Amino acid sequence: MKIKNKKGFTLVEMLVVIAIIGILMALLFPVFTTVLKKAKRTKAKTEISQVEQAWKAFVMDYKQFPDNLDSMDSTALKHLTGDNDAINERKTLYLEVDSDEPYTDPWQNIYNIKLKTSGKQDAYDGKTVNKQVLVWSFGPDKKENTKDDIKNWN
Repeated sequence: MKIKNKKGFTLVEMLVVIAIIGILMALLFPVFTTVLKKAKRTKAKTEISQVEQAWKAFVMDYKQFPDNLDSMDSTALKHLTGDNDAINERKTLYLEVDSDEPYTDPWQNIYNIKLKTSGKQDAYDGKTVNKQVLVWSFGPDKKENTKDDIKNWN
């Protein structure tokens, strides 16, 4: 009597493995989306801090901020990168980004800024803040003054 060696997997075994993988993916998907949301918030906080430090360095060198800036658009970025800018005469690189495009948060919103050389200034959320540079993002919902806003003041 000849005994056959079983080689390979049966269709049932393959379907069981695929079903187990599918169940594991369904259980882990919410965890991955939560981690992704937290990573985007952390990235936005880091970028806001970098923008604040870049503007502080700019004002230390030039003793004043440029006029009429309210967002990190290409005009503001040219001041921080020294890219064909008459205000940043020394061509100092304060923030390493592409100055041809607006500086956006992880949700593709342009970062907002408010600059004042000295004293307190009013933030968009009604608070008076003792900071030279206010930088914020409206977060994933893109709406002003909601719980998910990310800003460099409390």
